[in-house]
Amino acid sequence: MSDLVVDYIMNRFREELARDSKCERAIPSRFIPTFAICQADRIVHALVAAYDNQVTVDIDTRCIAHDFTPNELGKDIEREHSLLEKYDPSPERMISEPTLAHNSLDEMWDSLAHIEVQLKRSITPLADNKWQTTGSLFQEDASVKGSIKLSPAWFQQGCKGNNHVPKVSALLKDFNPCSIGACAWLNAITIPNAVLSRALAIMHPDLDKEIA
Repeated sequence: MSDLVVDYIMNRFREELARDSKCERAIPSRFIPTFAICQADRIVHALVAAYDNQVTVDIDTRCIAHDFTPNELGKDIEREHSLLEKYDPSPERMISEPTLAHNSLDEMWDSLAHIEVQLKRSITPLADNKWQTTGSLFQEDASVKGSIKLSPAWFQQGCKGNNHVPKVSALLKDFNPCSIGACAWLNAITIPNAVLSRALAIMHPDLDKEIA
């Protein structure tokens, strides 16, 4: 399913850029849900608008990185103003409409309900020395908080090169009672993730190739 969505977004983007009535139309597969097609069309519209209004900002990111100290944290109004004066971010572009498919973002947020129990169980007291999941790291009034590791395929440490078969995370294995929620979460984010990942491929093709 995700591959079908990915192909449709890329074809629609090429079709819009061609702006030729003789160009072959991008027709979505009948297996793609209607809501996914709508999300894909919306993200393509935003990407084409961005492509047609490209802005080049003459800023050397290496110089900016050099001006920041390695351990610079927190907020400093005076420091921020001095950096803005030195590295003027203009020309500015006002965003008058959403540039992301809200449905995709809402679906990904709502999908966390499938793993809410696992997230709550992941929070540990400070005495356990598990700093990644210490309760103090999360806001007390947050509706969803916690940290778990999920991977459909991962290589164990010490594996023997190409002959090693990737393993599935414990939360996704059949013997784990929590696997139902974890698998439901993965299914829920499949299409939204495909839509957003194709947006990345169009905006940053080199980065997308590295991830792939």
